[in-house]
Amino acid sequence: MNNMKVKHRLALGFGGLLAIIIIAMSVAIVQIRELQGNIDEIANQNIPRANMAATVANNINIATRSVRNMLLMTDAQQIAGQQKQLDDTLASISEEMARLSPGVPEA
Repeated sequence: MNNMKVKHRLALGFGGLLAIIIIAMSVAIVQIRELQGNIDEIANQNIPRANMAATVANNINIATRSVRNMLLMTDAQQIAGQQKQLDDTLASISEEMARLSPGVPEA
């Protein structure tokens, strides 16, 4: 190495540095592609399932309020209205659970 001219040593040093940069960029590109796959999984699977679960939770709250209102009301028309709302809400919960169930992994 001592017999090499400065020009050749610099070229070898910069060549080695360039090789290291290319390797680092290649690793970074692979990692970015892997990260993109994870982001796609979150966006296309996890978030829609979370939204469906939130809808079910919201509908359960609506159903419990309807039941409470039915117990507190004395007017038959109002009770019938709450019963209809309860039936609609329970149907919505069933639909969401049917859509949610195939995508939920077993515990």
